[in-house]
Amino acid sequence: MPISVQAFGAEQISNLAAQDIADLGTFTPNVQIDRAANPPSYKIPGIGTSDFGVGADPAVGVYVDGIYIGRSGGSKVVFNDSARVEILNGPQGTLFGRNAAAGAIQYVTNKPDEETVGWAKVTAGNYDRRQMEGVFNTALTDQLFFRAGVLYNKRDGWIDNVTNGDDLARQKNESITGQLRWLPSDRLDIILRMEYDEIDQDSRPSSSGVLGLRDNGPAFDKVESDERFDESRYLFGSSLHVTYYMDWATLTSITSWRATNSGVCHDTGSGGSPRLC
Repeated sequence: MPISVQAFGAEQISNLAAQDIADLGTFTPNVQIDRAANPPSYKIPGIGTSDFGVGADPAVGVYVDGIYIGRSGGSKVVFNDSARVEILNGPQGTLFGRNAAAGAIQYVTNKPDEETVGWAKVTAGNYDRRQMEGVFNTALTDQLFFRAGVLYNKRDGWIDNVTNGDDLARQKNESITGQLRWLPSDRLDIILRMEYDEIDQDSRPSSSGVLGLRDNGPAFDKVESDERFDESRYLFGSSLHVTYYMDWATLTSITSWRATNSGVCHDTGSGGSPRLC
């Protein structure tokens, strides 16, 4: 049975200036992914979930190197040293198992190898945006290899809250990944991976009333509201992949542990008003 697969390689992700899976959803037919982190909403093709709790299982299966992300609040991460991203349309229960009735999204990361290589990139933009990212890979011994990736992204808000003068829609992302790969023989491949991902941003404004006539064209960059929602998410993950190559089959064992801490703080006003978290 044929299936629809949209795959984005590392070069294509860079050319599109995509920061996370929501940016790739724009270029994928029948896929809708919002930009919230607590939690994101996935629809493939138009099939999603109406349960918006951070502990809910997503309707679309999300995987990192074959590891199922069981909670939607921890499923959206920035692209940090990604080899490719796969978006599969339609039921994927045969290949991916549970919660893939609507489709599946899989992040595939780069693996450590014997080369000593590294790169760094700096991006700057309006509203004081600055992004720094880099990757380093090296061989520690003939059989042990190390790879690490770091990313830091921050941008000030561009939506003006005319009620209290706050700037909304600010961004802040931090991500660190590290991997150790051990090849004790031609048949055995062991990879230990750890990651930390942090999001600290503004959620979408809860009010869109605009004072007076717009003087900036169709752009939506002003709101009138006495509320502000700060959205944060901290994620730590670790995994151990053990692959043994036999003459007639390949045996793979994947063990993973992930922890996510999400929150939305409701600021009821400015000037030292209380925050309800």
